[in-house]
Amino acid sequence: MRNSVFIILIFLALSRLTIWAETTFPNIVLIFSDEMRPEYLGCYGGSYSTPNIDRLAAEGMRFEQAFTAASACTPSRYSVLTGQYPGRSAAMKELFDLDEPYSIDWDTIIDGNRITIPHILRRAGYISGMFGKNHVTKTEIEDNLELPKLPQVELMNPEMDSWLQQHQAKLVEIVTSKIGFDQAGAITYENSENIPHPELRHHNIPWISAVATDFFGAHAGKEPFFAFLTPTAVHGPWHPEQYHKDLRYTAGGFRPDVPQYQIPSSVMQLRLEGLSSGEKHHTAGLAALDQHVGVVMDTLEQLGCLDETLIIFTADHGVEPGKSSVYQFGNHVPLIMRWPKKIPPGSVSDQLVAHVDLLVTLTKVAGLSLPEKQVFDGVDLSPLFTRPEIPVRETIYTEMGHVRAVYDGRYQYVAFRYPEKVIEAMREMQFGRAPNHLGYWQVHAEFTASHFPGYFDSDQLYDLEKDPFQLQNRWKDPELVAVRDRLRERLFEYTDTFAHTFPEEANPFFATDAYKQLVDAALSKNPPETKWEARDLDQITWPPIR
Repeated sequence: MRNSVFIILIFLALSRLTIWAETTFPNIVLIFSDEMRPEYLGCYGGSYSTPNIDRLAAEGMRFEQAFTAASACTPSRYSVLTGQYPGRSAAMKELFDLDEPYSIDWDTIIDGNRITIPHILRRAGYISGMFGKNHVTKTEIEDNLELPKLPQVELMNPEMDSWLQQHQAKLVEIVTSKIGFDQAGAITYENSENIPHPELRHHNIPWISAVATDFFGAHAGKEPFFAFLTPTAVHGPWHPEQYHKDLRYTAGGFRPDVPQYQIPSSVMQLRLEGLSSGEKHHTAGLAALDQHVGVVMDTLEQLGCLDETLIIFTADHGVEPGKSSVYQFGNHVPLIMRWPKKIPPGSVSDQLVAHVDLLVTLTKVAGLSLPEKQVFDGVDLSPLFTRPEIPVRETIYTEMGHVRAVYDGRYQYVAFRYPEKVIEAMREMQFGRAPNHLGYWQVHAEFTASHFPGYFDSDQLYDLEKDPFQLQNRWKDPELVAVRDRLRERLFEYTDTFAHTFPEEANPFFATDAYKQLVDAALSKNPPETKWEARDLDQITWPPIR
């Protein structure tokens, strides 16, 4: 019996290698950074130093109009991995009645019942690995894994190290079982602040580099691989902090080689001299992220497979103000692809592209067809590799909270629809102010509400060419009636494909004095000052000085 199993395993391994040998499938590395504007990067005209990311663009293609499906960590990750708009998540049916608009926030989890990129690529012989931030599954493992009862729970204590290894093993099990990856490592459930041990609540991007390097070394030249790398830059907490930590102590236990993947602390201190707190945060975070990209490229080059690899770099969503909204500042993201065999160096595409397109594109790159058991919302971007001027989609659809939007490259139509139960509660004055787009207090949404004048309007129309910061709602502008009607029709073509109702007409309550009073009350309450704002952002200037 044991010999039979061994023979089967050998057959499967040889089959995987045979499939790869008979094709030109590239390895695939998708680097999914956390919270940034394209303009942070040198290749997009930014002032921060990002030479390795800039190299990706110089040797590949830079996409000028790339957008996430929803401007928050969980729904953006859901859309990339499943190729679906977040509203198709099973959680929407669990949390919201079908006759009301669902609300997209951090609730669109992958529960093991969705086809994902690693599931599809497995059919072409790929082995897959995820390394870094998860934030797209549920976990309550801390409830079943009690911290050791130590006086100070010291990191160097063997019992603590053992606990961290066990904790990491459970996180890895969740990622592999729920999302479908073959391997995983350096997994954090959400952001660094959520790591169980307080001394580890800082960024450790070099740890991600270390485990990714292990993965590349184990599989390069043997079988095609797909690596989903999710570093935590440039999200909080404050990035300079990691340069004052002993990075050998990780959330997965002690690993002595991690510091070799870090920029020396002395070098970083010189870079940060004289900068404000927010500038220090972004400079240190982008440097760590760029270093990570450099490690990936150098490792692949040393293994002889850099040019055999499709490298994709993007971010999960934009920044304040606009995060947790459908406005462009929250949804416009960088997107770069490098694959010398198919993509000419220095290419630029101005065409509309979306995160939901990545699954479809990678399926095509691997020579596969899409499974018929699941709806996929993306389009194939591979024609742009050689003809970057060809339109591949007419519009971009985004959603967040109870809001849906469509963008055609110049104009954006935004539709805000409260559920009827919220309207009724407002009629009865159960709220002291109008709820934001998410329907509850949430700091990112509050920042957005205070910066976009049309935020509480039921219907909004913006000319991004003339008004890039979306300060003027032109929904009632007679000169834009044709544009308004066209985009409105297109938006409801999208929403009609979802299980939940999204009303075409706004509730009359939006036009009442009672609603106006609630909106005034909401706007009169300035967003609360938070430590992360002062630390990471300094002060938001809106609109930005150009």
